[in-house]
Formats: sequence, structure tokens, C-alpha cells
Amino acid sequence: MKKVVIGLTAILLTACNSTAPTVQTQNISMPQLETTNIATLGERMLMQAKGFSANSVTVSSGEGYGTRLSAGKYCERSKGSNRYYSDNNQAIGLKNGYGQVVSYSNFITYNRRKNEVCAATMSCYSSNEISIKFTPNDYCLAQDSLQQVIEYNGRNGKVLNFTYREFSGDMIRNSYTTDFTVDLEHGDMVMYKGAQIKIESATNSQIKYKLIKNFNTLL
Repeated sequence: MKKVVIGLTAILLTACNSTAPTVQTQNISMPQLETTNIATLGERMLMQAKGFSANSVTVSSGEGYGTRLSAGKYCERSKGSNRYYSDNNQAIGLKNGYGQVVSYSNFITYNRRKNEVCAATMSCYSSNEISIKFTPNDYCLAQDSLQQVIEYNGRNGKVLNFTYREFSGDMIRNSYTTDFTVDLEHGDMVMYKGAQIKIESATNSQIKYKLIKNFNTLL
């Protein structure tokens, strides 16, 4: 029995941390400029950050005999490699034969035909066990990238309500989260921190708009 446990541990530990391939990041701006978009109450209207375009797999957390899988987005940093990396170097806990986490990994592989991810050799999760979403040509944010976001918070008469947020990684910078309003009596343009948004229509539950310019660093 001891030899079996040691053998299984050795197989699982072959998936220890791998250095994620370096990718060139650029400013990401969503949505595209001069296109009509609709956001519902509480949704993001625009976002700017640094990142890169790549296939991604987003999964919920999983607990298997050989691994412990963290929820999140995993991005294919080298095209065609079928290795999807997390920014968290401890995203996958590798267990020994006794179920104890003894090491960590930072990538998974994905089988599109089976819609299955593998966190280590002999430790795979199907879509019947966890949520798995494959997204081609997705936007993957750079680690510790500053994200700037404006959300729609409804209408009160002629006044539209918005929230501006800044995120660093997954953390909201509380000192940079603020609400602001725009009075339609004074026009249909929202201008905030360099961003320019043209309002086409708005109710208390949704807003239709065009992004004319994102925040200060993008035209």
C-alpha cells in the first residue's frame, strides 16, 4: 500500500508549478468605441485595464482525490500549448495519497471535445462535476493590472446614477470607489476621468449608450 501511495504522489507532483510564458500586455478597452451597447442595472458600462488576448477556461472550484482546484479564469499564454495558467501560483493544490496538499501548480489543461479540465496527471474534472466555460480570444488581465470601471445604477427623473471603481487585481480600492450623477437636463454626454459616453436612452433598469472615448490613456 505504501508503494502505491508513493507512486501516485510522484505522478501527481509532475504537475508542479511551471513558469508561465511571458506575454506582451497592452491597454484593453471595452466595449468598442462608437458602437451601441446596453447595460442593465448594476452592470459594467466600460472597463479599461492592461492585459492580452488569449483563449481562456473559467472554472468553478473542485475537490478531487489528487487535487484541489481553485475557481477562476485560466488563460492560454502560449497559443496552441493547451496549458491554461492562473495568476495564482497556488491555484491547484496537489495532494499525496493521504489526501493532504503537499505542493501546488498554476496551470490546467483543457479537452474541448470532452469539455474536461485536468489539474494534474490522473486528476481531471468533467463539466458534470464543475462549471467549465471555454472562451476563444478572450481578454485576460495582467496580474496586478489597474482596472477602471463605470457601472450603471439607475435613473431618478432626469438624473442618471453611476459608480466609478478601480480594482487592483481582484481587490477593490475603497478610496477609489465613488458614486456620481449626470443630469440629462444639461445634455446627453457623460464625461468622467477622461471617459466620454453618449446616452441614447435610459430607464431605471437599463441604459443604451455609445462609448466615445475611454479613460485618459486611450483615445
